[in-house]
Amino acid sequence: MDSVSTDNYDGIVFDIPDRTDIVRSPADILNLVLALFLVAVSILIVVLFSQTVPDASTDLVATGDAIPGIVDDLLLLFVALIALGLPLVIFAWHAARQPLIRTAMLITAAIVAAVSTMLVFGWLPRDAADASLGKLVAPFYSYVSGIVAGLTVANSVLSHRQRRIAWTALWIGILIRVAIVSGLPVDLTIALGIGWASGSLTRFAFGTPNHSPTGYQIVDSLREVGLEPVRVKAAGVDARGSKPYFVDLENGDRLFVKTLSKDERSADILFRMYRTLFLKNIGDEPAFSSLRRAVEHEALAAMVAASIGVKTPAIRAGRKIGDEDYSMLLAQDAITGESLDRVPDERMTDDVLRAVWQEVRKMHVQHLAHRDLRLANVFLDESGDVWMIDFGFSEVSADRVLLDTDVAELVMSTALKVGAQRAVAAAVEVMGIDAVCRAAVRMQPLALSGATRNALNESGKLYDEVLEKVRGACAMEEIHFDRISRLSLSLPRMRS
Repeated sequence: MDSVSTDNYDGIVFDIPDRTDIVRSPADILNLVLALFLVAVSILIVVLFSQTVPDASTDLVATGDAIPGIVDDLLLLFVALIALGLPLVIFAWHAARQPLIRTAMLITAAIVAAVSTMLVFGWLPRDAADASLGKLVAPFYSYVSGIVAGLTVANSVLSHRQRRIAWTALWIGILIRVAIVSGLPVDLTIALGIGWASGSLTRFAFGTPNHSPTGYQIVDSLREVGLEPVRVKAAGVDARGSKPYFVDLENGDRLFVKTLSKDERSADILFRMYRTLFLKNIGDEPAFSSLRRAVEHEALAAMVAASIGVKTPAIRAGRKIGDEDYSMLLAQDAITGESLDRVPDERMTDDVLRAVWQEVRKMHVQHLAHRDLRLANVFLDESGDVWMIDFGFSEVSADRVLLDTDVAELVMSTALKVGAQRAVAAAVEVMGIDAVCRAAVRMQPLALSGATRNALNESGKLYDEVLEKVRGACAMEEIHFDRISRLSLSLPRMRS
């Protein structure tokens, strides 16, 4: 854990593995992908509209010429002091306080960005007038690219105030410089994109400081809402998209706490981008605008489920962790029991199966889709009651396709525990034959969660057996699956 005073944590037991100081963050991969996309689109504009783009530059030149000479000189001096001086001050501060390897990363990223920008500018097609202008502004844009790369690398160790000052000053300097000396706006975009990409690639290659929450920070956040922990323990359970903990409270209560950081958020955005590019008809919504919105949505969905009678743990807290919105936590009452993927097979009775489907039916009547009905997200407590957990991917006002996907997922996942016959029979008994037959078109690999798909792939012919039982129950000769893949390739089949 981070080096902090432990005076305020006397008596609290932290059962958490030591975390690594340096990590490779999905956020850097996301930034690299976005930066390369920005560069690619900008280059495409230059190539396809090589005659139109210079006209925009001519308009900017006319705007710059209208500025009086003395004002022009003062603005250039301001640019030199701000755009050149301030980032160098930030870099010097960084070098004085950070290990040598971190400073080497910053310098490497800046050099790679500057050189890459010069090479790209030299390769881009230009007419004669545009080429002359390019020779004038290319060194400035290479410098801008290098500064952006350096600031990108330094972001992880600068405070929020330092980052805001550095980036604001750089943007003001860039805008004034472009207005005075001119240059192609798309060239500025290319330079910024290359700098962003170089900095992100350097960060991922060498790793960045670990900003995931510490046990101390979790305790502080829970204390802010009046909860007093006495033990924080890492939970060895499946909690996709978050880091889970069990927290014992002073009053004897036990909480299940999920922490989400920008790394989990970036991984989720990358996952959604992949699905958007290669899949269709899957019901994904755009990623939430912030971690706070994501946590609020999960809390809302869980509370809606509870309000309609679904057995789900009560929400106890939703808070940011630390001083900045890098991380959030969501705390719920812990369930004394096990998820269905861990319970002994003999406990998976027909009564338990029916109870699982009855909870799903309550949600679907109100068009609440869970969207992640893996065995890991259904709990069986010590008294035999069924609980639904993890509403992070849920939709409160879901379309029919999402409800059908819920049914398909649960049929397939329960079949892993009880076999095809009992899984399909329980679904038909509680949800009705129409619901199961509608869901048949979603019982395909691409519509299932990765955990369920992989487990079916390892189970031999179970997948085909489930489809056969569904066809028999629905009197179908063949199931015509929804088209989900955007590619014309055949959908992947389960291994027999």
